Amino acid sequence: MGWLLQLSMSSVVPVAGIFKSGEKAETSEWPAMLEVKGRVRLSGFGKFIQELPKSRTGALMVYKAFFCYHCTSITLE
Repeated sequence: MGWLLQLSMSSVVPVAGIFKSGEKAETSEWPAMLEVKGRVRLSGFGKFIQELPKSRTGALMVYKAFFCYHCTSITLE
């Protein structure tokens, strides 16, 4: 599965999810693009994403979705 790490505020897809550390997520339902906010060491992030499907402890969890078509966002509980 290919991944694109977006480092700018520009949008390349109509719907994007923001992820943070959390409970194990189903990787087959992830979008093709991740936007990362906060402090991230890019040298370690690529390896983390590649090994995430095999990991029992590492996970990403969606906590906000942006719908760029209408420029709105929703916080997921």
